Amino acid sequence: MDVKKLIATISNKDVVDAFAAALQPAFTTTMSELKACTEELRKEISNKDSVINSLSTEVVDLKQENASLLMSLFECHSRLDLVETYTRVDNLVMYAETAAVSASIDNMSTNSQQQLQQNQVGENSDSTLSVVSDFCSNALGIEVQPIDISIAHRIPKGKHDRSRPIMVRFNSRRVRDSVYSAHRKLHGSGISGIYINEHLTKHNDHLFAACRNLRKERKIHSTWTWHGITYLKKLQNSRAVKIMNDDDLLRVSNQ
Repeated sequence: MDVKKLIATISNKDVVDAFAAALQPAFTTTMSELKACTEELRKEISNKDSVINSLSTEVVDLKQENASLLMSLFECHSRLDLVETYTRVDNLVMYAETAAVSASIDNMSTNSQQQLQQNQVGENSDSTLSVVSDFCSNALGIEVQPIDISIAHRIPKGKHDRSRPIMVRFNSRRVRDSVYSAHRKLHGSGISGIYINEHLTKHNDHLFAACRNLRKERKIHSTWTWHGITYLKKLQNSRAVKIMNDDDLLRVSNQ
């Protein structure tokens, strides 16, 4: 077929109108199908958007609930730690190397010396109480009567302990405080290898250890514990700050 004639034929308005008329039903059907499909997709997207919005609202509510529960849990932990701290406030823990204790207490009873030198073999609560009483009298200058102590016993060694520490529960808070305050005399009397600490909870022990690290790094002047609570001084003449949690510690560190 002659191409020019074909082009002329296709360009003819009557031919174009005939083609359009012939294809119109097919176009109409296809467009209707596309429109229906588009509407269906639009409805599905709208439904998905509703589900997403609902889930987003639920996520926000759950986050708020989770934050509230975390706050409540934190408050419960804080209250529980305060209760545990109070139950330990009458306790002291004495750490000592056997040789150091024996060498530092000249007037200690023979029985007590033997108990220490034998690394506490066969030691019972009464003999441990006797060791504590002799130590307080001879090394600290504090008269401690048996009635002042509820119980004294060995506790398991830590990984850095040379011997098993002694946990002492006092009946008298006044005597307990006197013994703990007198432990500073050990450093000035030439006695080494003996430490008297408060019976801290795990939480407060963590805080006190962190404060001691700050002191070693010379970021604070001093730190100590009293009745199970950690305190520190940023500078020698600054006021004491009570450290109850990591936020308090972070606030002091950033000052």
